[in-house]
Amino acid sequence: ASGSGRHRGPSADESKAVDGAAKSAKSSGRHASYDVRPGDTLASIADSLDLEGGWRALYDANKDAIGTDANHIFAGQTLDVPVE
Repeated sequence: ASGSGRHRGPSADESKAVDGAAKSAKSSGRHASYDVRPGDTLASIADSLDLEGGWRALYDANKDAIGTDANHIFAGQTLDVPVE
């Protein structure tokens, strides 16, 4: 199996993730959004977006939507992506 071993599961498709996040950016200037696809994990999303703080930052920004289990995300869900 290939990969860096930094997370479980396949990596998010980086070309679509970056384009999708850019197209979904909110006008507030504080957050962009990301639409979860089948097979995505918080770690793969954070890696594909080169998110500072990694999956934990993504989870912290979405605790209310995700709940207490960071692995409980689903395809079609929209997550807030913290931006600087």
